[in-house]
Amino acid sequence: MKKNLCLLIIILFLIPGCVSMTKYNELKDRNTALAKESAKLQQSNRKLADEAAELKKSREALQGELQAMRKVPDYYYQRGIEHFSGKNYRTAADYFEIVVDRYPLDPAAAASREKLREIAAISAENYKRTTRNIDAAKDPKIKVEILDRDIAERFFTKDDAEKLLNKREIYSNELSLIEEMNKHILVEEDPTQSVRYFRTTRPTIQEISNEKSFNVELYIVQQFSGKKRFRIKARYIGDNWISYDSISLRGENGSHVDIICKYPEKLSKMSEDKIYEWSDNDVDEGRMNALLKSGTITVRFGGGYRFGFSLNDEQMTAFREIAKKYSTLR
Repeated sequence: MKKNLCLLIIILFLIPGCVSMTKYNELKDRNTALAKESAKLQQSNRKLADEAAELKKSREALQGELQAMRKVPDYYYQRGIEHFSGKNYRTAADYFEIVVDRYPLDPAAAASREKLREIAAISAENYKRTTRNIDAAKDPKIKVEILDRDIAERFFTKDDAEKLLNKREIYSNELSLIEEMNKHILVEEDPTQSVRYFRTTRPTIQEISNEKSFNVELYIVQQFSGKKRFRIKARYIGDNWISYDSISLRGENGSHVDIICKYPEKLSKMSEDKIYEWSDNDVDEGRMNALLKSGTITVRFGGGYRFGFSLNDEQMTAFREIAKKYSTLR
């Protein structure tokens, strides 16, 4: 009995100790878990703080870029103003166009558009002056020289410059034709009469047959004073008389030139084996120019016997070259 009582007392003393140890271990484990969680939270806070710092740097960088971007249109505009003031209009226009194209909503764009209008007005005025000068010039060579000088010395927008270059190409081609024409025109001077003659070196004779040949030549007589006129020299060589007293030139467009061939402009002679008839007459300038607009020209010798034929290609070319030369003489 006494033994059992002692055992009971011992058990009663041990039970509170076991409960306290369990509670202690539980608290210890919970504290450990809390410490780990706290460490994680601290690490997360440090990470968030780093991210916040990076975001702040990015925001500051973006703000800097934005401020810089706001300055770019002003930079281009100011460069344009500098070149505009120095009359470097082409370069100035390039800067103003950058502002208008890249930053159309920026306040500098409106000012740039206004400057571009001023530049276009300067080009338009230069274009008018140049076209007036080339219209006043008659010689294509002088026209080309004026264009070359003005394109080099004056400012033109791209569009105006392109139009002038197109004009230059036209006059340059015309000049080439005149230079080619001059290769086939002979100039002779007669100081005793104070005149010069412009004659073609191209063949002007048509061999109709072994019995007949006709020469029809258009040429120019110009006084040293500048007065000029067309003349037509004609000649017939054959076995028989045709006794022509008129020459008629007719175009397919209805134009015509009629020439009365009388002495002393018309002469003739007979040799042992051939008959020669020839004439040299003034020709109306307006009628001749109208005739040369025709694609073909028919010539008819009229008189005792009539004979007609069409000018061949070589003769037509000679006529047109002489007419072109006539238009360039001053």
